[in-house]
Amino acid sequence: MRVSAVVLTGFSLAAMGTGGTANSAPQVRAKVPANAQCTVLAKSIDETVKDMSAVEADGLVDDSAPRATMRAADIGSKQTEIQNNILLMQANHCSPYSLPLSPRAYLLSAITCNTAMMKTHNDKMEESMGVSVAPPKADEVPVSVSCDRTRWHTELKQ
Repeated sequence: MRVSAVVLTGFSLAAMGTGGTANSAPQVRAKVPANAQCTVLAKSIDETVKDMSAVEADGLVDDSAPRATMRAADIGSKQTEIQNNILLMQANHCSPYSLPLSPRAYLLSAITCNTAMMKTHNDKMEESMGVSVAPPKADEVPVSVSCDRTRWHTELKQ
């Protein structure tokens, strides 16, 4: 679960019906340097973009129309979450988010993770059926490494 904080002004409180007047001008606050809230919001946006890439990677080998619809709805929901966090960053006078916001931003990393998970699952299935499984190749990246999202890198340029 991601935590977000909202900075409310007299104008936004009036719009919500919690005091102030609808004619009152928005309060202007002095610009503050990036703070902990800005860092939390930026990390939340980045994690959501990685989530979108994982959803996009799941759909590359799936030809089911209902699941494609669910993936599109999931990505749309995540894009709304990103938009809300960007608005919170603006309200907190944070520096603009500078990384790509595309569902394909981390697609190669997400595909690598999915491939490693499928291979591990397949190997376990074969072992359970008594089939001899070849040891991992030297260039194979373990699931724990390929699915560690702190190691994912974007291939897109802003």
